[in-house]
Amino acid sequence: MKEILYVTAIYTGTLIGAGFATGKEIQEFFRNPLGILIAFFLFLFLNVRIFTDINKNNIYTYNELLEYKCPRIKNFVIRLSAVFSLLSYGIMCSGAGEALGFKGAGYLFSFVCVVVFLFELKGITYLNLVATPLIVMGIMAITIKSVSVFAQVPFDAVRYCSYNILCCLPVIPSLNTYIKNERVAKITACLISVVCVLLILCVYVSLPEYICNLPLLETARKINLSYIYYPALLLAMLTTAVSSGYGYMCCFDGEKYTHIAILFAVSVIMQSMDFGVLIKYVFGFFGVVSLGILYFLLKKS
Repeated sequence: MKEILYVTAIYTGTLIGAGFATGKEIQEFFRNPLGILIAFFLFLFLNVRIFTDINKNNIYTYNELLEYKCPRIKNFVIRLSAVFSLLSYGIMCSGAGEALGFKGAGYLFSFVCVVVFLFELKGITYLNLVATPLIVMGIMAITIKSVSVFAQVPFDAVRYCSYNILCCLPVIPSLNTYIKNERVAKITACLISVVCVLLILCVYVSLPEYICNLPLLETARKINLSYIYYPALLLAMLTTAVSSGYGYMCCFDGEKYTHIAILFAVSVIMQSMDFGVLIKYVFGFFGVVSLGILYFLLKKS
């Protein structure tokens, strides 16, 4: 049971980043409950397939997973993952800078990420085990005190699942260390899917009725819970930034410190970019581009 909770915490921490925790992703991709239902089944099928495959075939690295699932397009997927992880890291830093609201906040945030990178998977594991429960409690606190509704096309839910799986994919094989057998793999995948979709639903019903860059934070301010949600929001950004950075480094063999320097440079460049625009166009674009990868992940090898 402990191993299942470990994997669930790490996966959920990777998924709940700046876009999710601020509510901006949910506002952009889920404006109708049908989209949430589609996301649940897609997450469920994908996670069960991926976790079962890595356990059955003793897969522990991203390279091994791609070699097994999609050898013909492996190099393309690695490059796509690397670019997306790099941009995702920059978006998390941009979101942190906007949420904190003082000059240099994003740089400070990026520096904290660099410190965690030095501890590699162990650092990510401990960070997620501490941060994920706090993030979940923060989202639940906002949800309990607010309710709201929107309207949209289900295809956006598919794009949402698509780019999030692309983000989590480099991290997933390393979690096989905690999975003892196929039964545990399936239970873990189901629990992850349920937790993720319940959190999507919680954010969805808590959104304000107007469009803004930090919608859930606006809700928290209105109901006087910003003092609770600020720490949860920053932890959510930190867990995803660190996981995205780790995912980027998993795509390459080579000097770790060189890739850390590249991550820091990208975060500096993206500080001046609008957080809402980055969520809409970068995540939306990669959601479409990575749709083909879902086919290879879902098919039986």
